[in-house]
Amino acid sequence: MMKSELPIETLYEAATILVENVPDGAHESVHATLTYLHHSDELVSPETLKKYAPCGLSNVEARNIVFELRTSGILTDDGLDANAMQEAFTGAKLLATEPEIPANTFVATLPELDDALEGVRILSSPLRNN
Repeated sequence: MMKSELPIETLYEAATILVENVPDGAHESVHATLTYLHHSDELVSPETLKKYAPCGLSNVEARNIVFELRTSGILTDDGLDANAMQEAFTGAKLLATEPEIPANTFVATLPELDDALEGVRILSSPLRNN
């Protein structure tokens, strides 16, 4: 597979939009549907994507996907950049399987009678005084 000419930032943005608008586990079917539409006589539009995609995209999801592909330059009037689309969908699959980053939590045990803490304001927590 050849590398896309599009900047990595553009492909990342497209991948992010795909993650937000393609149902879980349906990336392959949406990718295949877009490829089919590109090679057929059908126009790649939100209506045709919604009609042919087997995952049941909503009007908003189909519109967002096609809009992002056009905005990013993956889909143009001249056709579809298959390499860029493959990279965007691969990125979307990676983003979809990436675990959420947990919120940072700082836990410390501080002696209450430590002179070094004199004048330091300590925020109370639900665990304090337990």
